[in-house]
Amino acid sequence: MGNEAQHIARTPEQVLGKPTEIQRDASIDVARGIAIIAIVVTHVLRGLNAAHLLGHGSWIAATDRVLCLWELSVFAFLGGIFVAKSVSKRSMGTYLQERTFQFVVLYLLWTALQGGVQLFAARLVNNPSSIGLLLRVWAPTGQLWYLPWLVLATLAALAGSFLVSYVRARAQSLGFTCDSGLFARPERVVVTVIGLIFGGVVLYAVVFLLAVLTNLTALQRIREVWLQGRAQRLEIERESKARRAAQSHQTP
Repeated sequence: MGNEAQHIARTPEQVLGKPTEIQRDASIDVARGIAIIAIVVTHVLRGLNAAHLLGHGSWIAATDRVLCLWELSVFAFLGGIFVAKSVSKRSMGTYLQERTFQFVVLYLLWTALQGGVQLFAARLVNNPSSIGLLLRVWAPTGQLWYLPWLVLATLAALAGSFLVSYVRARAQSLGFTCDSGLFARPERVVVTVIGLIFGGVVLYAVVFLLAVLTNLTALQRIREVWLQGRAQRLEIERESKARRAAQSHQTP
């Protein structure tokens, strides 16, 4: 009876031996689209407000604050849902290479587009751009001024997080205890969640905070393991000296 129920419950594709297709969750695409629209609206409102085209109403700052409270957090959360699955399909190195290439291509395209518009409108602005500034892709300007520092801080935060976990696992495999540190996993999770909830400047501050404190925690744990190893080595040396002294007294 159980086998018959399983046979009846199978789909036509399973009966014919065809591979079943995994249906894409449309809600994720909808949420991502809403977050992208909110980000675009935020930048448009800021541009119009800077040009004094929206008056002096307090609703501008309130709208900007409300949008920034969730837009980047939703976009970052949805972008990280499929990271583990993508890494499992490919190696970590391949995944990082693909993402780095995509990021560099998008950055270069945006730099060329923005620089082209600035060169075209050079006669209409007070601070005209030049081809030399456009070719300085290693020094982002405008709204991307923070990009190199954010990339370096993100890499430092990732390296520190991996190093904290690695030092503890390595120390435990050698028989040492390694539970100290200023920024262990619970603290990192809480701070990261706070940054994702508020987004914007708070998220950037959290990244820089993680970049500093995770590496400091790794150094604290390395020092803790070194002190335990040093104490163990000194104890072994004392025991060996005591055995040699005992043997010297026993010999006539």
